[in-house]
Amino acid sequence: MTQLNLNFTEAFGDELSARLDIPDEGEPRGYVLFAYCFTGYKNILVAVAKFMRDEYQAPHMLIGQSLGGAAVLSASVEIPEVVAVATIGALADPHHVEHHFASAKDEIEKKGLAEVSIGGRPFRIKKGFLDDIADQKLTEKVKNMKKALLIFHSSIDDIVGIENAAEIYQAARHPKSFVSLDKADHLITSRVVAYYVAAVISSWANRYVDNQAS
Repeated sequence: MTQLNLNFTEAFGDELSARLDIPDEGEPRGYVLFAYCFTGYKNILVAVAKFMRDEYQAPHMLIGQSLGGAAVLSASVEIPEVVAVATIGALADPHHVEHHFASAKDEIEKKGLAEVSIGGRPFRIKKGFLDDIADQKLTEKVKNMKKALLIFHSSIDDIVGIENAAEIYQAARHPKSFVSLDKADHLITSRVVAYYVAAVISSWANRYVDNQAS
C-alpha cells in the first residue's frame, strides 16, 4: 500500500491536508472518503470529494466517526457518486456535543480555531466546524440521502449515546443496517474492535462499490 500526502486549498480559502492510500499494483476498485472524529465537517468533505473527482475519481463511499459521522451523512446528499455511507458512533444532532468545547467557543470565534480535549484526546476545532453544525438539520438529510447505510454504535458510549444511532436508523430509508459494538469506547481505542469494524465495512461495501467503480 502506497500512502500519499495531499495538500490543497478549498473554495473558502482553507488549506486542507489528507492522506490517500492506494494499492501498489493494479487500479483501485473504488475510492472511499473517511472523516475522523471531530476533525471533519460537511464543507470540507464536499471540497475533498471535488478534489478527488478532479484528480483521481470521486468517492463511491463515505465513512465517518463521531461528528465525522454526522458530516458524512450531511455531505452525502451533495456528492452524487456516493452510493454507500458507514457511520461509527455518529451524532444524530451535532448540537449534542457543543458542551465539550463550550469553554473554547470564544477563542474559536476570535482566532478561528482552538484545541480542546474530548474523550481524553486533543482536537483542533475550527470556526468553520461551528458554522457548519449550526446549520445542521441532519434527520431530514438522512431521510432524503438515498444511499445504503451501515451504522455502528456502542451501547456504553459515554460521549455520544446509543440513542443517536436509533434516531439516525429511524430516519433513514432502506437499505440500512445496524451493528452493535459491545465493550467499545467512543474513540474505538481497542485494536480488536477497530479490525472488526473494518472487516464488516469491507464485506458490506462489496455489494455497492464494485458495481460503481469504473
